[in-house]
Amino acid sequence: MKVYTFFSESHRPILNQYFLKTFPFESGLELSIRYISQDCRTGSFLDDGWTAAMKKKVEYVIDSIEESKGKDEYFVHSDCDIIFFNHIKKDLQEQIKGHEIACINDIQMLCAGFFIARANDRILKLFQNIRGHLNMFANGSGGADQLAMNFFIGEMGIKAKALDFRYHNIFHSIQQEWTSEIDFQIPPDIIMHHANFTRGVSTKIKLLDLISDKVQNEDFTTDAGAQG
Repeated sequence: MKVYTFFSESHRPILNQYFLKTFPFESGLELSIRYISQDCRTGSFLDDGWTAAMKKKVEYVIDSIEESKGKDEYFVHSDCDIIFFNHIKKDLQEQIKGHEIACINDIQMLCAGFFIARANDRILKLFQNIRGHLNMFANGSGGADQLAMNFFIGEMGIKAKALDFRYHNIFHSIQQEWTSEIDFQIPPDIIMHHANFTRGVSTKIKLLDLISDKVQNEDFTTDAGAQG
């Protein structure tokens, strides 16, 4: 099973210092990385160029499905602003059983930033629909790719579910955008953290450092081998 991630120049430090240093390389799990050009100058959510960058992401998802079809039952797509604390392959395969796609839970919707999906024609059509309609969703507050994904999951009757809270983001804990003044709790059996619900690369780095410190300083049930 392949995990696909991508980065632009603004996110290279996050990819190298957090994603790659903690990625749970394990038997049967392969990592593929794509560089995309810096369409969004700041790399910050919904700034100018964000939708153009997300179109490249969706095109990458489509390429990933086409590569995986006929080879693997599942594939995983991941943003690079993620830190891992445990292995994922077996658990993700258990969580998606009976469904076509399983995504991080953004509470108000499913998150396009990390998901496992079946590499089949229906999921391919889902993301082709997303690519073809990004501009319709570009002015929404959730990001065009994510809003389109949630819309077409419903429109197409895709069997989708949210991953449990061990696949963590800040909104699970505080239900608001994070700034460095805000404290929060994390699950004792946390598997990974996605640094969304905050803005700007420097703030994401602060959040990832804080999450790492919280895990290291508490008696959490994690697999140290996943942290590199």
